[in-house]
Amino acid sequence: MGVMSALDAVANVLGSEGRPLRVEELTERMLSQGVWSSAGRTPAATVHAQLATDVKKKGPKSRFVRTSPGTFGLRSWPVQDLSSASKLTMCVG
Repeated sequence: MGVMSALDAVANVLGSEGRPLRVEELTERMLSQGVWSSAGRTPAATVHAQLATDVKKKGPKSRFVRTSPGTFGLRSWPVQDLSSASKLTMCVG
């Protein structure tokens, strides 16, 4: 698999994992699987910033949902797959 954009790589990793992941875990898997690369010193911060921006700008049209601070899942998943309904928060900031 070739190198993807950060958000495409996040979607790929989350789709394979099937559960929400913390940004650090996402970034580690993206880098180790070779689906994304970063020349920066803080790749997890880059991934987090791109996810947060996507969720904030696109709202319900974003592919992603923040399930807790620093943790993201795919919006297409049923709510029970994202987190328990009582824990689900769709923060945009």
